[in-house]
Amino acid sequence: MARAEIDQTAVPGGIFGEIVFFHKDSKTLILADTIINLELDKIRQPWRFAAKLTGMYYPRGQIFFGSPDLKNYTIEADVLSEGNRRKMSEAGIINQRYAIILKGNAQELEVNSNQERVKVAVPFKWSANMWYHIKARVDVAADGSGVVRAKAWKKGEAEPEAWTIEVPHKKAHAHGSPGLFGFSPTDMRVCIDNVKVTAN
Repeated sequence: MARAEIDQTAVPGGIFGEIVFFHKDSKTLILADTIINLELDKIRQPWRFAAKLTGMYYPRGQIFFGSPDLKNYTIEADVLSEGNRRKMSEAGIINQRYAIILKGNAQELEVNSNQERVKVAVPFKWSANMWYHIKARVDVAADGSGVVRAKAWKKGEAEPEAWTIEVPHKKAHAHGSPGLFGFSPTDMRVCIDNVKVTAN
């Protein structure tokens, strides 16, 4: 295939960097293994410790892209969980070190950061094998406090005006790379598509 048909760019990450490809005619983005998901029992130290520290271990997978100094942006993406009414995966986006996750089994939309610092969820009913759209932004005030705002809705439906969840944080993260998150038990894949990051 001619080089003129495919664009490529480097995507910096925390420990690993990747090359992604874009086929212009079909408008297809090829990410390959950009989201890292390592099996801890198959890697040695110090890489096992690094994988646990960054959250890049089975059955979780996540990737950060762009500079860690980024702030004041909106990230959105389409997400899908394979599964059934009894068992689903989790899929989400990351904005300024806050993870915004659709949790399948719990039927919730959750905002968390380091789990202990912030963890708030609201009920959100969603179904396996169907596409949903997640959108999030973080608004930080001059005094350092902030609010994480996120919404989710079924793909193809109109975007709701109100945010599905709004989480205040007294000492908000002032910046952080955008990213993607997936938690996928055996044979329940997570799919993420149409990722978009825009300045507020």
